[in-house]
Amino acid sequence: MKPSYSIPCIVALSIALGFSAQLQAAVPFASCPSQAFMVQNPSGTPVAYGISLDVGSYSTLSWKVGDGKINGIGYNVHDDYIYGWDYGAQTLTQIGSDFISTPLSVSNLQVGPTSFYVGDVSTIENSWYGYRVNKGFFRIDLDTLEMTKVASSATVGNLRILDMAFHPDDGIIYSVDNYGYLYKIDPSTGSGTKLNQVINSNSVGHSLSFGAQYFDVDGNLYLSNNGNGYIYIVSIDDLNSSSAFFAYGPSSNSNDGARCAFAPVGQNENSDFGDAPDTYGTLYDSFGARHAISGLKLGALVDGESEAYAYPLSDDTSDLSNDDDGISFPVPLEIEETSFIYAEVDGADGEGVLSAWIDWDQDGEFNDDEIILNSEWVDDGQNQLYFEVPSWALSGDTWARFRLSHSYDIGPNGGVSAGEVEDYQVTVTDQGVSVELYPAGSGYTTFAYEDLWSFTESGEDDGCNMFRTESGCGTDYRPSWSLIIPLETPIPQAQMPDFPYDPFIFATPGYYYGEYGLQVSGGHPGRNVEVHLKNQMPTSKFNNGYIGKSDDATNTGNGTYFHTSNGLPWAIEIPLDWKHPIESVSILEAYPQFADFAQDATGQTAPDWYVNPTASSIYID
Repeated sequence: MKPSYSIPCIVALSIALGFSAQLQAAVPFASCPSQAFMVQNPSGTPVAYGISLDVGSYSTLSWKVGDGKINGIGYNVHDDYIYGWDYGAQTLTQIGSDFISTPLSVSNLQVGPTSFYVGDVSTIENSWYGYRVNKGFFRIDLDTLEMTKVASSATVGNLRILDMAFHPDDGIIYSVDNYGYLYKIDPSTGSGTKLNQVINSNSVGHSLSFGAQYFDVDGNLYLSNNGNGYIYIVSIDDLNSSSAFFAYGPSSNSNDGARCAFAPVGQNENSDFGDAPDTYGTLYDSFGARHAISGLKLGALVDGESEAYAYPLSDDTSDLSNDDDGISFPVPLEIEETSFIYAEVDGADGEGVLSAWIDWDQDGEFNDDEIILNSEWVDDGQNQLYFEVPSWALSGDTWARFRLSHSYDIGPNGGVSAGEVEDYQVTVTDQGVSVELYPAGSGYTTFAYEDLWSFTESGEDDGCNMFRTESGCGTDYRPSWSLIIPLETPIPQAQMPDFPYDPFIFATPGYYYGEYGLQVSGGHPGRNVEVHLKNQMPTSKFNNGYIGKSDDATNTGNGTYFHTSNGLPWAIEIPLDWKHPIESVSILEAYPQFADFAQDATGQTAPDWYVNPTASSIYID
């Protein structure tokens, strides 16, 4: 029940305490907001912040909540106000959505201390509770505004805690002390029970002082560490309770937090996730790497999502938006050699920080000794950054993670308030073995061939005839495969032909190949028929009897192969994720510059004909 105040009471309070009481004018919060609230007291002036716990981002809500320090705050689900202890007025104060502090006239204050820094509002009764070591455990009824002492400090356990929070289900108080131990307190008796250590300062590498502690509707307890702002999540399970790192939040030497315990900690759709396998910490429930999308980014693209698309369902494949475009690997990753990357940064304004990891031992995790860039300063444009490939690295395919932010000393997991995370599959080689990528590490190339295709498998009749050229006949899934060709005699890299070598197709062995196949090869040519890129010579297994058949205008004397009389090629390569013309639409209509390219026998005219298509004439999956 919300407290009501008559006008005579307001006038009397103003006269007795000298405050401009505004209980009727105060504006409550919207019912059970999901953001957490934090009050910090730099120089004794309380400043209010709103925090998105999922990524640790925050905004200033008020630069001056009141005239004096405020602590021990809690969100009241019964009237949607925040209550906390006003050090200047030495009484409980009410804070509305306007963030104006209104000290309250509380009776029987003499039973308690003049200040509290640990407090919260019950989730099952309209009461504020406060605790102070060596003073005791106290309750203020928010209907009657009367203070009572519930228990002595010894009954509670003389706990060295900086904040406490009420569980949304049973109304029991929980808190984690400066040594990482979880306690629960029965608010009716003040009796405290020590559970287990959920976090160890030696393990996490910093001191513990959790000045702000919150619950969500699922019963997860969140801890905000004063010194560095790190946010941890605690799973409550009696003596088996545990914690995990959750996000990087705001730091302060003096803070206190409040939050509606019945609100979920939401998965913000304006977040960017990685897409490595989930063993690396990718999905939200795995406390995966995620960033609040801002103006700071790697490369040109970043996409918003509320959940990660972990490999093999990476978002680059699932939504056709390749936002992993900020990192390139111009040289191989050779064991015991120095390597470097290019990082394309936008929006840093001189304050970008890049951290990165490579899973050298291929165990499916980013370990502490696998960090290759530790909070490296980067600015807008291209940044060249060097790192060493360790001697103990394993050769083969593995994963790398790059995180751009404004925050120093972040790890491979958890939420960050700005920037972007990009994951890459990379190849590590032994010394002397190099890897070349074409067209680029994260790019595509497309090969399209004009030929009579045979059926390899009969599918279901779903009205889909022309795959990825006919409207409604597409897929969000692209199969991935690899081809390894061992060489009996290694070829020096300098003697290798240029990419993309000479990819070609040949007729399916044992299948009929039409009239010309019958004329030249008896109907089943198989390997005798090849289709190459324009002006690429066929192999020795090609039957030259097919030269000049049908529309082919190959001229071996001039060194031109696999094209028609007006230059149209039998096969083309497009070094990007190409969009095919819609079924029954000519390629000349979809790509107007293709005619200039095709009619030049040398292929030198309009070589980038595929860059500017007619949007209405191409198929978009």
